[in-house]
Amino acid sequence: MQTSKMEQLTTNTLFENNLQEPSFAVFDGSSCYIQLMRIYFALHKKIPSLKIIKKIDMDKFKVWFENQVEYTIKTSFHKEKWDWEDKKMEMVNSIYLLENEIMVDLDDDVVALAFTTPQKEAAQTFIDLAKQFKIRKKNAHEIKMVISYSGRMDISTIKLSKPKMKVQDYYNDDLLPKHKQMLHTLNKKDKAGLILFYGEPGTGKSTYIRYLIHYIRKDVIFMSPSMASNLDSPEVTRLLIENPNTVFVIEDAEKLLVSREKEKNSSISMLLNLTDGILGDSLGIQFIATFNTHIQNIDKALLRKGRLNSLYEFKPLTIEKSKNLLEKNGITNYLVNKPMTLAELFNISQDDYEYKTERQGIGFFSKAG
Repeated sequence: MQTSKMEQLTTNTLFENNLQEPSFAVFDGSSCYIQLMRIYFALHKKIPSLKIIKKIDMDKFKVWFENQVEYTIKTSFHKEKWDWEDKKMEMVNSIYLLENEIMVDLDDDVVALAFTTPQKEAAQTFIDLAKQFKIRKKNAHEIKMVISYSGRMDISTIKLSKPKMKVQDYYNDDLLPKHKQMLHTLNKKDKAGLILFYGEPGTGKSTYIRYLIHYIRKDVIFMSPSMASNLDSPEVTRLLIENPNTVFVIEDAEKLLVSREKEKNSSISMLLNLTDGILGDSLGIQFIATFNTHIQNIDKALLRKGRLNSLYEFKPLTIEKSKNLLEKNGITNYLVNKPMTLAELFNISQDDYEYKTERQGIGFFSKAG
């Protein structure tokens, strides 16, 4: 088995560079393992300059960095933590000492270089090389949609506006921690799985999905319920294979999610495979699906740990939340005596039989959803 340059260095080289300024202060800092500026000063007794570049695809960058030939890595220090979802150690922070008194700090999507004046040009060259690994983000104002014509499925890009809202104002308090956890999961590379939203019409499922999409660093593809109910068809299968590491959104997905004990449902086997099977491991596709039926009608296999990344029930806002949201929208003379849905709150001046529900228009492309 061929070893990488980094492995050879780790195996063949003993790092014995004593601290010039011995002190436990190199470990000071609440958020990191070793503080870059402190360890640089401790090793070289010099105050370094810094160059920083953000939004770097760290997986690709590290493969290049640990095998490049321009800079010799003398040693490295790493902080890792165990990821229970992926069942492996996940790198949190890495610091590398190069032979020319340059130190490189890798943290999340940030590359930082510490150096002194003689290495200023070499440090800038390093930053310029790192630019090729910039994260290519999707346009935050776009979403892709599956279209069908002449018996063939294709994908078209359309604009999608971001709702002007804060999660803590528009939804009950139990959604915010879920929101942060879902974003972390959705932005994981090659991560498969399923997120399910349910609740009565008008509670804001569609609006929340529109909001969530703008923070997902992957292509998001909207698939209609009719297409999703034929998930095992050759056309849809081809479409899925051609779009790995993406997030598919399916609204009103009852026909796809309903228990096989209640109805014949061949597409659900494909969904199970895509979210936690051979295809899931290969394609890394995640699904966000909404439904209005009772949770007991959903196939139990979909609710299994490892497949279901998140489950959330959207409910009417509490009386206090409803009052606060009305006040934020300039309505102070309305008596709130029961929990209210977003549809009710944003159509407060209309008669009850007229107010628009979440299901107006096409799902999350509508305004009140």
